[in-house]
Amino acid sequence: MNKTLFLATAISLQISLTAGCVSPEQGPTGPTGPMGAASVIGPTGPTGLIGPTGPTGSDGATGETGATGIQGVVGPTGPTGIDGATGPTGPTGATGPAGADGSDVISFTRNYISASQRTQQGTGLSIPATTNLITSLNRITNVGTGMSISIDGIITVTNAGNYLIDYGFSTSTTNTSVTLYLNGILVPQSILHNGTRTQSLVANQLILTIPSGATLELRSDPGLTLSTSVPASQDTTVSFLTAVRLDDVQLPPG
Repeated sequence: MNKTLFLATAISLQISLTAGCVSPEQGPTGPTGPMGAASVIGPTGPTGLIGPTGPTGSDGATGETGATGIQGVVGPTGPTGIDGATGPTGPTGATGPAGADGSDVISFTRNYISASQRTQQGTGLSIPATTNLITSLNRITNVGTGMSISIDGIITVTNAGNYLIDYGFSTSTTNTSVTLYLNGILVPQSILHNGTRTQSLVANQLILTIPSGATLELRSDPGLTLSTSVPASQDTTVSFLTAVRLDDVQLPPG
């Protein structure tokens, strides 16, 4: 028999039986079958859009203080500020002790001498070498107690002390000098040189410590001629020496 015809007849018969019969009740669900094998993981999808920023969280606890750094370079000095207001006047100080009465302020009555040599109506005075410039000739002298001067111009000091000595000369000779002598010995720091200056007074001043009974002289270089440009009709000073003991000088207060 043909297999195809048989299969068709069977199917037709089954359909006819089914259509003419009442269906029985459905039986219970059978047990779940085993899980099938896992499928292959698909490719990762594209990254989604960035969501909005969330709210800022609260501040964390303050950390420990770090080590002190090294000192930086000192900056330039700023401009000077304006002066502040003057403060109030302080209280008056206590009154000081009373000063000297002034009776001994540069006393011209003791330990003092002033002597000057003058030209007689402008005539030049020729002075021998190492001779005192202030001799008895045409000399004007003011002497206090404690001092004396001889005819040849040697001054004798009675009272020891520190003496301020002023002296000078005027000459028609260039490159000459005069010098003080103490007890006949040249005082090095007293050399007074006129250089090229003539017919004008050259002067010097120094302080000497003079012992009691010492002598003081103002001596000349060789060939010195004391002179001045003052007209011959007038007398004028051509050399001078003044000595004052500083121990007797008291400056007035304030």
